[in-house]
Amino acid sequence: MAEVEFLVNTNSGQLAYPGYVASELQRICEVWYDTQIGPKVAKAALTATIQAAVDYNVDLDKDHGLSWGTLLTCFCCNMDYQKSQGQLNTTRFQNMATQRAEVVKLLLAAGADPNARENWGKEPYWTPLIRAAWAGYVPQVTALLDDDRTDVNLRAGINNPDGDTALSSAVPGKHYEVARLLLEKGADSSLEVGGVSIFIRATANNSYGGDIASVFYNHYYRQISPNQSVAPAP
Repeated sequence: MAEVEFLVNTNSGQLAYPGYVASELQRICEVWYDTQIGPKVAKAALTATIQAAVDYNVDLDKDHGLSWGTLLTCFCCNMDYQKSQGQLNTTRFQNMATQRAEVVKLLLAAGADPNARENWGKEPYWTPLIRAAWAGYVPQVTALLDDDRTDVNLRAGINNPDGDTALSSAVPGKHYEVARLLLEKGADSSLEVGGVSIFIRATANNSYGGDIASVFYNHYYRQISPNQSVAPAP
């Protein structure tokens, strides 16, 4: 398909350049978002770019300090591998969530570990799911939760017993749809962050809004009474 060949740059020298894979995937997403190409062509180009990196033995766990976890988190929130080189248009990234979620799906299909942590030249900390939940990106959260390997209760940081989880990260932004998806997939609202359970944090005084509180109450009451469709008012 000529359109795909035109979009995909498989130059091995460029594949060795730091951040090339991430920037090329983002470029294709932008062309797709701007409706210069259709979804079928875009997905084929994204797939070909990822495959080119694999074919040229680009080690995404080591090369350039760009791990699978970092590559995934690039497309799970308002981040870019080249973020230090200029101010990002984060609104554009938010509006492009559907296109960027397709990258997440393709990376997972190519073997990326959904539980890998980003490593921006520092100690690995955030997981893709935590980043996606924090950003409130439903398409990315859905893609990650559809992968049976995803650990929904992983905490930020390694061996950090008090670190945020994806569920706790969704609460401050009032991302109630993300919270609902996480709870349905087994996210534990009894886990404590900062000495307070996520459930209490989400429901106390409706501090993060009634929608968030309702999601947690509904989930709780359905657990103790599965046939109950609506939870009592807080």
